[in-house]
Amino acid sequence: MLSTGLHPKRRGARRQDDGQVNFEAVSRCADLGTMDDEPPLPLDTAVVWHKTRQRRLRLVVVLNRQAPATPRVSVLGSTASDRHGRKLIERYASRVQIELLFRDSQQFTGLLDWQARAAAA
Repeated sequence: MLSTGLHPKRRGARRQDDGQVNFEAVSRCADLGTMDDEPPLPLDTAVVWHKTRQRRLRLVVVLNRQAPATPRVSVLGSTASDRHGRKLIERYASRVQIELLFRDSQQFTGLLDWQARAAAA
């Protein structure tokens, strides 16, 4: 999570992060309501600091509790930290639809069939 506290009275730069993110307990994340799927899935969002990339990330956490014994967590991320979480969900949904269209068009037009030169292949 991003550190939002005051700068402590010490030398050096201000801390960027405020601990690790636990996707099972999203109490520190902002609630976005639910997705309009069946069953409704809760959405939470947060802006976090990525240590490796040295930049802020906007994360949207989708928690699917259909099977209470094994809840499934989906995490969607974007480097546009100022973008709203709902807009991020819409972009990912349209991207998945585009990829499915490409896959189906390749299968039905025969673009995935390869021509082999060896008889054994």
